[in-house]
Amino acid sequence: MELDMENGKITVGDKTFTCTSLPENLQKILDQGGLIASLDKED
Repeated sequence: MELDMENGKITVGDKTFTCTSLPENLQKILDQGGLIASLDKED
């Protein structure tokens, strides 16, 4: 299974499904390791 939250795609085997993509600000929080890690980096 591959989850592409930025583009809103889920791939399982040879099937691809669409889902709601994450807004840029939420993707940034995930890329920084989660909400707490993101808040710690703002200091």
